[in-house]
Amino acid sequence: TDGGTEADFRVTWNIGTLNAGESGTVQLTVESSPDLGNGDVIANMAYTIDSDETEPIPGEPVTTTVFVPVGSIGDYVWHDENGDGLQDENESGIPGVTVYLDLDGDGTRDDGEPFAITDDSGNYDITDLPPGPYVVTVDNSTLPDGYLLTGGTDPHLVSLSAGEDYNDADFGYRMRNAAISEAIKTSEDVNGGDLEPGDELRYTIVLRNESDFDITGAEFTDDIPEHTRYVAESL
Repeated sequence: TDGGTEADFRVTWNIGTLNAGESGTVQLTVESSPDLGNGDVIANMAYTIDSDETEPIPGEPVTTTVFVPVGSIGDYVWHDENGDGLQDENESGIPGVTVYLDLDGDGTRDDGEPFAITDDSGNYDITDLPPGPYVVTVDNSTLPDGYLLTGGTDPHLVSLSAGEDYNDADFGYRMRNAAISEAIKTSEDVNGGDLEPGDELRYTIVLRNESDFDITGAEFTDDIPEHTRYVAESL
């Protein structure tokens, strides 16, 4: 705005005399908003040229289209067969798994939220993303039954820069292999000695989880033997 004055979002240059056959140049520099998106348009629509000898002449509008380099988020979903959270050479990818960007943070894949499906090798790539923060998560309903996350973090937080190709949102899964061994049951005559009619029998059952996964919601049932009755408050 060298030589011009700014007021109320308008700049005016008092050029003075412009001799016949001469030309002059003025320049205006503005800073665009950081919130602009790819494809937005900046339009300089209202400017005029006026003088003592002429009526105001409107200038032709000048438009500029904003370009923001888009980026991508992707990586790999794999069988973490040994559950160590590392991608070993002999561990293969899991195809057909949906990975999406949870834009509203509700933990559910909604219409309009960007997503990709892993290919036959377990790779995925979510493309055409403007810069900004993203929450990357797996749609668990698309995983094979019984799989448990052992590698990576879900949700995975990414702060994507303009034009960045982010390839570190990986997720490893292991088949849940929880198993309870056969129950070991023993009995004893509470009254001691040989079992006689009317004696009380105490059964003890030992259960053991032989896997490396916690088992939740476990339930055990046992039928009361014939020729006996349950002793109240004996559990």
